[in-house]
Formats: sequence, C-alpha cells, structure tokens
Amino acid sequence: MTGEQRPQSVYREIMWGNIKKSGLYTTHPKHYNERFRGSNWHWYDVNDCWYFADNWIGKPVKTDIYGGGDMAEFILNGKSQGKVPFEKLIASMDIEYQPGILEAIVYKEEKVLSRCRLVTPGKAEKLDLRAEDTCIHADGKDLAYIRVIITDVNGRRLTHDEREISIEISGEGILLAAGSGNPCTTDHITANTCHLYRGTAILIVKSNKVGRIEVTVSADGVEDGTCVLDVIT
Repeated sequence: MTGEQRPQSVYREIMWGNIKKSGLYTTHPKHYNERFRGSNWHWYDVNDCWYFADNWIGKPVKTDIYGGGDMAEFILNGKSQGKVPFEKLIASMDIEYQPGILEAIVYKEEKVLSRCRLVTPGKAEKLDLRAEDTCIHADGKDLAYIRVIITDVNGRRLTHDEREISIEISGEGILLAAGSGNPCTTDHITANTCHLYRGTAILIVKSNKVGRIEVTVSADGVEDGTCVLDVIT
C-alpha cells in the first residue's frame, strides 16, 4: 500500500456528503465494451490516466466522472463532448482518445459544483523523491516514508510507467522496505530494487545513529532522484 486514495474511496467520500469532491477516471480502451464481472464488493478497473499508446488514438475510451451533481460535461482539448446525467453519483461517456487535456465539469442545478482534469504526460525524464518528514529520531523505530514518482519534464506523473528502480542508502540510514502497492508483484519488500506501480513507489527508512541519510533512486532512461534526511536524538 502506498497511502493514495483509490477511485472507490473518492466515490465513497462523495457518497458520504463531500459533494465538492469529484474524480475523473478512465478504463483502458483494450477493455472497451467488456462486461464487468465480480461481486458487489468489486470495483471497476479505472485509473486517473489520460495516456494510451499511439495505436489507441481515435479508439473509444469509457470515461467516468464521480460527483455529487445532476449533470456532467466532458471537454477534450478545449472542445465540449457534450453533457450527460449522473446516475448513482457517476456520469459516463465514451470519448475517442486523443492526447492532450481531458476535463470534466460537475453541475448541480446548472451551477458549477466541481471540476477536474487529466493531462497526457510527456516522456519520462526524472524520479521525484518526496519525503513525508525530512527529520527522524535515531531510535530505530521512527520511520521516514519517501514517495518515488516518475515524472515528465513538467513534473507530471506517468501513471502508466512500471519500470524497475534501484535504491541506494548512504550515511546513517537503513532501508527497511520498498514497495509499490501492486497486488500482483513478485518484488521483495526488503530488497533494494522494486518496480513502480502506476508511476510510484514507497520507501521506508530508519536509523540508529544521529547524522544524515542520503537516499538515491535510479532507473534506466531517467534522471536519478535524491533526498536528504536528518537524524536527531
């Protein structure tokens, strides 16, 4: 688990009253028109992604907006694709894939309630390391959580990227675990390598000594990511 809010969690947040919240999700076009199978506890295979290979350009993509309104409008690259009503907090439309910006606006009684967007990222450029806290205690119990995100030159996350990353710890740190939340992975959480899942992974670091920890993450074809943690008594 990587601590990110999943689509079904967004849906439930709206259902329990946060109508200012909305979420825009797509189903990969290779699954277009497939019937959903599963129990009532299952959820549709959707992601907050507007990137598919070039061979899918012009092919229909099932697109959903979760929201607390009565009508939704979908906009692709500045051009309205039309409006559709909500049913059980979801409004859906089939949209032909074109790279760019996909937006959705949620209306309630003809007034804008919320809006969200998905942007097609560019080529993978770098690994971005974001530490939850840059200072931990040297007791071997205090943990530092570091998120690794693969981004394009503009800092947009590549949610389709699942390449392998390598982790190097120097200074007074110990790598406790690394993982991505992928339910089908064969990675070992105590290894110094793991694969990204939907463009991200989580590292957990601890320390027994006062000083500094330097974390470096590398992967083929992109710039390394680094961060520094301080270890105090």
